[in-house]
Amino acid sequence: METGQKTIQKKTRIDETSNIKLSIHVSLNGLSFCIIDVISKEISFLRTYSLSKTSTPKELLKTLIKGFKENDELSNNFSSVKIIHYNNLSTVVPEPLFDKNNALSYLKFNSKILQNDYVAFDKIFNNESVNVYI
Repeated sequence: METGQKTIQKKTRIDETSNIKLSIHVSLNGLSFCIIDVISKEISFLRTYSLSKTSTPKELLKTLIKGFKENDELSNNFSSVKIIHYNNLSTVVPEPLFDKNNALSYLKFNSKILQNDYVAFDKIFNNESVNVYI
């Protein structure tokens, strides 16, 4: 007789023995999927979804889900998946001038800040700066 909780493992599509990589580029005006064969160094699949205007995160999520449903190629096993997200809601601050208590203040010059926005930051060690973003 077994006791305790059953272990539930989430199925992933990462296969380290595969030679195929998936890259997903997301921006506020659309997104794209790119599948690359590492051995032949060729793009085997490229699909772009353009949106006519700057979209909301919810609209982008709907388009992302639509992309996975419409393209069977995206259900393959991949050796790695890279997601690149681009938006204009960030700024770079030199580390000597950075104060985490003022993180929101650095962004107000470049973008419109909403009351429910969450501000985060990451250190960039190569050039001694801090990336501040929403």
